[in-house]
Amino acid sequence: RCDIHLARAYAIGLYLDRSYLAGFEPAKLTDPRLRKTLTLVMAREVKGGHIGKGFDRTLIPKMRQKTGKKQGPGKEALKVFNSAFNRCGTLGVGAEVAFVFGGDDSVAIYIEGVPAARIESAELCEAVMEMYVGDKPVGPQIKANMVQGYDETYQTGLGKVDVPAGTLPTPIAT
Repeated sequence: RCDIHLARAYAIGLYLDRSYLAGFEPAKLTDPRLRKTLTLVMAREVKGGHIGKGFDRTLIPKMRQKTGKKQGPGKEALKVFNSAFNRCGTLGVGAEVAFVFGGDDSVAIYIEGVPAARIESAELCEAVMEMYVGDKPVGPQIKANMVQGYDETYQTGLGKVDVPAGTLPTPIAT
């Protein structure tokens, strides 16, 4: 199941295994033990470093809150996370970035299908998802649409979900 929504620089798709729709609760989306893939598709040309800085602005405070520290494993996880974007150069329109959350407190980053980083950090996994579906999301409408889409899928079954106004068509991952 995938829900796709448009942000300023990219469209966002969240893929979950069908088995996770049973007993759906929005809070589960941030759980680092939940296997999921968050995909960004560039809607305009963006420098990788610019994307990294954008993630930093949001993730640094979240990681400090989670770890209670400015230094340590949280900071190291963020360095590895951002280095993937700093190395990738400019991402053109249609370029894809995938965050694959393995359900084992890890996230693998793929840029244009090429592995860019793998980070083991439950705090980072949680913080990345909180950016979009947490209590203070960067795009409240994105969160609302994702949660609504998954809730409707749970309530009505796959293939019977209406696309929320202002979003892209919602493909179903099989």
